Amino acid sequence: MSGEVNKYSFSGKIEVSDSSISRSLYIHQKEAIKELTNQSEKDIFKSLLVIPTGGGKTFTTVYWVLKEMINNNKKVLWLAHRHELLNQTLNTAANTAYKDVLPNIDKFTYRIISGSSEHDNPVNITKEDDFIIASKDSLNYNKEYLQKWLDNNKDNVCLVIDEAHHATAKTYRNIINMVEKSCKNNLKVIGLTATPTRTSEKEKGLLGKIFTDGICYSVDLKTLVNNGILSKPEFIDLKTDYKMDRELNSYELNALRRFQNLPDSIAKQIALNKERNNFIVDHYINNKSKYGKCLVFAVNIDHAIALNALFIKKGIKSDYVVSSIKDGYTGVTISAQENEKKILDFRNDKLDILINVNILTEGTDIPNVETVFLTRQTTSSILMNQMIGRGLRGKSAGGTENAYIVSFIDDWKYRINWVSPKRLLNYGEFDEKEIDRKRSLGNTLVPIKMIEEFAKLMDSSIEKKWVGKDYMELVPIGSYCFNIFDEENDIDKNCEVLVFDNLKNPYEQLIEDLEYIFRKFNVNEEGIDEPKIDSIYNHILDEIFEGYDLDLGFNEEDIKDIIMYYELAGEKLELIEFEGREEFNIANLVDDILDKRLNRFEEAEYIKNKWEDKSLGWSIYFNDEFLLFNSEIDREMRNRFIKESHKKPKFTPDHIDYTKLSLYQIKKLNPKRWREINDEVYDNYRDEEGYYVSASGKYRSKKTRYFQIDHIVPISKGGLTIVENLQLLTRWENAIKGNTVGVEFEQLDEDYQNEALLECCNNGDFDKVSNIIKTMLDYNPKSLAALNMKAKIQLEKESYTSAIKIANQVLKLDEDNEYAMCTKAHCYRRQGKPHKAIELYEKIIDIYGEYEHIYVYLGDCYYELRKYNIAINQYHNALEINDNRYDANFALGWIYSRNRRYELSNKYYLRAAQIDSECSSSLNNIGLNYFKLGEYEKALEYYEKALELDPDERIYINNKADVLEKLNETLGDIGIQVIEDIEEIDDEDLDDIEWEEDIVYDEMDIDEFEEFNI
Repeated sequence: MSGEVNKYSFSGKIEVSDSSISRSLYIHQKEAIKELTNQSEKDIFKSLLVIPTGGGKTFTTVYWVLKEMINNNKKVLWLAHRHELLNQTLNTAANTAYKDVLPNIDKFTYRIISGSSEHDNPVNITKEDDFIIASKDSLNYNKEYLQKWLDNNKDNVCLVIDEAHHATAKTYRNIINMVEKSCKNNLKVIGLTATPTRTSEKEKGLLGKIFTDGICYSVDLKTLVNNGILSKPEFIDLKTDYKMDRELNSYELNALRRFQNLPDSIAKQIALNKERNNFIVDHYINNKSKYGKCLVFAVNIDHAIALNALFIKKGIKSDYVVSSIKDGYTGVTISAQENEKKILDFRNDKLDILINVNILTEGTDIPNVETVFLTRQTTSSILMNQMIGRGLRGKSAGGTENAYIVSFIDDWKYRINWVSPKRLLNYGEFDEKEIDRKRSLGNTLVPIKMIEEFAKLMDSSIEKKWVGKDYMELVPIGSYCFNIFDEENDIDKNCEVLVFDNLKNPYEQLIEDLEYIFRKFNVNEEGIDEPKIDSIYNHILDEIFEGYDLDLGFNEEDIKDIIMYYELAGEKLELIEFEGREEFNIANLVDDILDKRLNRFEEAEYIKNKWEDKSLGWSIYFNDEFLLFNSEIDREMRNRFIKESHKKPKFTPDHIDYTKLSLYQIKKLNPKRWREINDEVYDNYRDEEGYYVSASGKYRSKKTRYFQIDHIVPISKGGLTIVENLQLLTRWENAIKGNTVGVEFEQLDEDYQNEALLECCNNGDFDKVSNIIKTMLDYNPKSLAALNMKAKIQLEKESYTSAIKIANQVLKLDEDNEYAMCTKAHCYRRQGKPHKAIELYEKIIDIYGEYEHIYVYLGDCYYELRKYNIAINQYHNALEINDNRYDANFALGWIYSRNRRYELSNKYYLRAAQIDSECSSSLNNIGLNYFKLGEYEKALEYYEKALELDPDERIYINNKADVLEKLNETLGDIGIQVIEDIEEIDDEDLDDIEWEEDIVYDEMDIDEFEEFNI
């Protein structure tokens, strides 16, 4: 069948037409389909398909999933983040359902799901649904219905994620995890994106962890332009000279900066400005032969009506399309049919200009558009992509060879991070070169953000603080770059948080502490509202940034953006350091001017030349604002003279002896001095890898909240608050010194609570640890850390039933608690119940990922069940994660030896000996293998090496005697004495000897095990 699908068709059947599909595939689409088919030969693949906007991503993928999945009775789950994309996907599927694409079937079922009243609800999903097209939010709120569908279609699902660069959001990952758990043996995951993505091992990040097979096919914009599929865009920026200089309230600023849409009051002010509108219309008229058919994106309905009237008045054939409104002249409501007629007139060349407000941003086929006028600015990259995309259909696709993208730019008093079409990654690069992840100060949002910081320095009170400081302190060291995508609130915002040297430490601490902060404020998957964001922001301000100078490089909006990103993505941000910072040191220009002793005219010419030299990048750094560049040079020059000639007034405050005050008192009296002391102590206890290490040397972490500064000699005993008398301790180390264990432990993450208690437990003083646990449980009877450690103590005391009972208490509070499951599994293993232990160990790996020690435990359990091949695989899994595990290597040596594969056995024994050079048993067992191979001299060599480490081990002495006898050597007096010593060992002594036979592991074929009897 073909044709548009009724927008109210929640679900139904699509019948396959007996005809052949009329739409041809372009070369790049054929190549993409071929690569997808090659990838699908694997049982599991997770790949990205990269095709620029306008290149037919949707059609390519729909064609493939119909031909390779639906046609072979497999199911498809297609996720998209916008409702219009859901309809577009369904229509594409309906228009691709032809017999040459689907030869094996006559029809297939579909269901389209979202929160829109036009679509179905997840509750109606049935196991028979073949093609589910859904918004990720609707499925997240109703997971149980999706889960039933997955349970009924295990290992038979293909997952497609549209706009895959958003797949890192938690809501997407929740669904991906569900699908992965239901399709462990057979799964296809395809991510669609228009953004060229590099996925080297170093730079994969979270996206690379989802699409583990990387990019299966990618085509760049230049190729599509050269092939005539897309037009080559020419970007033109025009300044309107319209000044938006009125004061904006906080609501309006937030609307601009966070939610993309212009507030109505501002939009109306822009829309009805006669000078601005005339400038737009006159520019088209003066370039009509060049621009041809033009699609205009207006600010709002008023603007569309005003521009249309002007175009018509000046003799241009023009009309406008908007959503359901009344006609500006007649007062009659404009229907959808009238809009369609106007679009048809534009297609048929009856109109030169078609003005619209948001209605033509997605899915409407308008060929022969030669020019796009962007008369509205936006902070939404999605909206910008949609607007540009209307004008980029190439000649081969029924469009034009070139397209003009004309942006009309206003002069705003406030610095807004407007999206520039030529800086969008999809359209701004036509050279075939690798995208460098390293950043320079001329990229993306940096210039605008820098100008905001320069504006602060124009405040005289702030400027004075920077007199005498190195100008490089005003140049950022790097930035956190990220995208906030929130479909529910219509947010798609590219963010860049500049980091200056003075605030590097608190930003690092903030990134490390976000997980803890979110737990502290009970942020869950339901989302985060503005009041909670404000509360978290205030906490961060008080606990992390207190005592720092926040005049430069600190913005409330940046912190809230980081909070929003973490809530949506759940991923730590990485600081990307800037290259070439020194190139933007204004102080170097001032040095040059002074060294050359330039007069005022020469200085002006010098500054002008530096600005106009594009290779230096000053115009990019200052966002094309020469006056700002010049004022920064003047300010630095002025500061030089102030340093040299200006003497500050002298004043002598009453002396406060801070060395005799506690850090708490200093913090209250002088936060800046407290911060300096605090930072110096932390720096003194920071290692080369950036970890803080406690004075005891037992703990290291990048999270400062796990540590406290402690007086080596207490103030009560004459100690001073000086760096030399201050040390860094973990909270629990400090708490054990005092009587605040319960409170201090409760401030730690669960992982660190367990680690702290474990450290206390390692010395075997269970009574002391039990007292700490009692204190914690008195403070909080549901403390998971205390209960877990209580269970561990029972495990160590071999009270397995008690340990399991306590672990079950934890699991009632937290059903997937890793520590409690581990404790129960250990108990079952030691009780001789390997089946139960295996169930828990495998659940831990399923939930928390691969752990080498868990694989070793699994190997032990399967070995106990005599399922040797499975056991061997588990030990190898452990070595794949960490090949430096002594126990796994030793075990592999043991099992190969017992299977008479002595040379291979020695390979693992030798590795074990290298890992633990003090362990003699590996060397002895190598000797034993050589003895069995009849290589007695090598056997003697390794027996002697074992005896060097453990000369009194009777087994080694016995083995050496055996090999000497085989060599027919005369033992002499020493040999006789050795034999006499051996003869003194009676049978009971031999029975007491431990032969290192507890652990056995490694890979063997089943046939090999038939002759292997342990």
